[in-house]
Amino acid sequence: TLGAFAWLGGAGLLAMHVPVQQPVSPVAATDAAQRVGNGEPDSPTLDAYLQKFYSTEAGRRVEFVPSDSAAQPFDLLLINICSIAWDDLDSIGMRDNPLLQQMDMVFDNFNSATSYSGPAAIRLLRASCGQQPHSKLYGVAPEQCLLMDDLRKLGFNNEVMLNHTGQFEGFIDEVRAQGALPGPEVSTADLQRVLVGFDGSPIWRDRDVLNKWWQHREAQSQSRVALFYNTTTLHDGNRALTIDGGTKSADYKPRAQALIDDLSNFLKALEKSGRRVAVVIVPEHGAALHGDRMQIAGMREIPSAAITHVPVGIKLIGMGKSSRLEPIRVTAPSSYLALSEIISRLYAAPPQGDGQGPDWQALLANLPQTPVVSENAGTVVLDYAGKPYVRIKEKGAWLPYPQRFK
Repeated sequence: TLGAFAWLGGAGLLAMHVPVQQPVSPVAATDAAQRVGNGEPDSPTLDAYLQKFYSTEAGRRVEFVPSDSAAQPFDLLLINICSIAWDDLDSIGMRDNPLLQQMDMVFDNFNSATSYSGPAAIRLLRASCGQQPHSKLYGVAPEQCLLMDDLRKLGFNNEVMLNHTGQFEGFIDEVRAQGALPGPEVSTADLQRVLVGFDGSPIWRDRDVLNKWWQHREAQSQSRVALFYNTTTLHDGNRALTIDGGTKSADYKPRAQALIDDLSNFLKALEKSGRRVAVVIVPEHGAALHGDRMQIAGMREIPSAAITHVPVGIKLIGMGKSSRLEPIRVTAPSSYLALSEIISRLYAAPPQGDGQGPDWQALLANLPQTPVVSENAGTVVLDYAGKPYVRIKEKGAWLPYPQRFK
């Protein structure tokens, strides 16, 4: 941390010798990235770019239109994973893991837009509108932005499950209030804990929680169910149980392997059920297994790309067979709005013939793209002309985000 402060001080001195560019108006900010050249943009330019970004995002929305002629009903499972990014998978040698390989589509450039759990979950639950500034996440959300509420109006019965208590920092109360969620219906109190959170609370195995919820789902008569599932299996500070009843430090890689195995096996169980299910796997943020010149490993105060660049995948089960041997890759810069758009299109897609899969070209054509802007309280990281910049306090100076230590 002291090293990061020293770097910031040095960067500030260097910035005094950089030729100052003329400020760019908000209207011209989007085009300015193409005219930067070799010089660094100044702070007014990046401030204008950020304001233009949020102004544009405020006008974006996904429409969910009720339809009697929609395709056969399906269940939607949003699996929200704490602490896994592409950078983390690279660190443990698991980038090409079996879970992602069996997806129908994978987003290669998805930005979670924050490095903390509460804001990430709220952003997912407000996916039907463009990206909001962090300061607006805790205000009253426009009704049309609430993804689960959109689904409820289409006939989906909304449900919530966690593999943890949800009590730390009021997580479950926060996301319910800001995302229009009901309380969990299925109790996990009878399950055996496999990990202990750093606050001493139990964490149950994903396989056990999801299987119990699926048993509950199969006993229901509703034709459509939308589940928000949140898992903290990979949360920093989790501890493993020992034979003598104590706990010990739990390494990240074995927990990641267990999570991948549990989710892979759960998908197989869904396939055997014969039901139509759309599974959307969306990490909240990464674990910051690597440090850099701005913050040490495990620290997530600054939402750098290594933390917010997360692996997102979609698997359609019981919706026709696929002849592809690997997932479709979505390479454009994307965020939550693209997920909401795909869900809307899935709902409205016309019925397919027996055994025929969805029209992927129609599902993926012209998906909403979202430039990379990530934000925590007071800290913003954005990509401008292909380079990352950081502002560590509101109305502060922008600095180039340093490359990671080699």
